[in-house]
Amino acid sequence: MRCPAGAPGRALAALAASAALAGCQLLTVSAVGAGASAGISHSINGIATRTIAAASDQVHAATLLALRRLGMRYETVTENGRLLMVRAEAGEKRHVEIEFHELTPRATQIDVAVKSGGLFYDRATADEIIELTGKQLADRGS
Repeated sequence: MRCPAGAPGRALAALAASAALAGCQLLTVSAVGAGASAGISHSINGIATRTIAAASDQVHAATLLALRRLGMRYETVTENGRLLMVRAEAGEKRHVEIEFHELTPRATQIDVAVKSGGLFYDRATADEIIELTGKQLADRGS
């Protein structure tokens, strides 16, 4: 059986158009997802990182408020009166480690790793901790 003249071309054009539209949809979804956690980088070892334009003591306080808001129990690790790390628990199988690095007197890097049992990392919870820290700072007018 023969195809009518031009049918293969129309089928190919329809296939290309649907692929292009599907690609646009994927790009849209990706763009929306990227905007939700803008400014947060993820390393290959599962750590979420963001540099925040605020003094380290302000970032420390905002992070502790964010953890309280999430209902997480935590303990702080200090050295010479300076907060270096926070360890927290989120449920039975989520272990959170947050490190702070003072880059300048007005810029602090926050690294958040949330292990969800075994070898897996929970990026969504790490992102939420960072986002809530930023929101706490914004609410306080820092």
